[in-house]
Amino acid sequence: FMIPEKKLCGAFCNLAELYMTDLCFEENAEMECESNIQSALKISDPTDGQPLVDALQALASLRLSQNRGLEAVDHVLAVYDKMKVGCEALAALVGLSEVEKEDNSDQAVELVEVEAANNLPGFEFRCQTSKILLECVAALKTSEEDDNPMEKQKRCALGSIQVLGSLMAENDEVIETWYLLGCAFASLNPPNTDAAGQYWERAMEMLLKVKESIEQEVAEGACDPEELEGILGQIEEVNTKLKEIGCKVDDDEVMGEH
Repeated sequence: FMIPEKKLCGAFCNLAELYMTDLCFEENAEMECESNIQSALKISDPTDGQPLVDALQALASLRLSQNRGLEAVDHVLAVYDKMKVGCEALAALVGLSEVEKEDNSDQAVELVEVEAANNLPGFEFRCQTSKILLECVAALKTSEEDDNPMEKQKRCALGSIQVLGSLMAENDEVIETWYLLGCAFASLNPPNTDAAGQYWERAMEMLLKVKESIEQEVAEGACDPEELEGILGQIEEVNTKLKEIGCKVDDDEVMGEH
């Protein structure tokens, strides 16, 4: 069951999200969004007395939408810090943890990690966290205002890898996770192009299988051709990323006839 504080915070964040999306053209939409997020921030997490991750992430998302990326950085890093132990525990299962463990690691620590992993926010929430972290890397790279942009860039990039690793441990069949992991490794300074290429190549393999399946459905009249166009757009995006890091790509094989 959901604790009352989290439920109330979620309600404020859902209203804020509405004003950032469906109701964005309403009068005072930005002010209403800010007001709801500020109300959410006043609700304390019973475990540490700090704002809940939902509110912090909503504020980071709003600041990015306002082109105030540097202000988003600390908020999304606060979200990651609250999820870090659980994300690293799951990321370790797919070989992506930053933390090197000894074979005889403390059992009490392992229990804490299991509990933290079990209490992580949902899949979609963490996927959004990873995207915000990557947007913050980009914001920091172009900023001349932040006092220590390199350190925060590193924290955001490595944090996104850990969050995405936790998603991969739960479900390794989501194409977007493979694609975003490639982006995360490419965002490191210096970029880890070998790892980025591996993840993007796997994303491409998965997209080509989806493309083949949709082409068959379109031929049979069982699928809207626009769905195929969407997949082709994603394939082109991954194709571009692979070329940027010097991977050889067979354009005829990738795009094919459609």
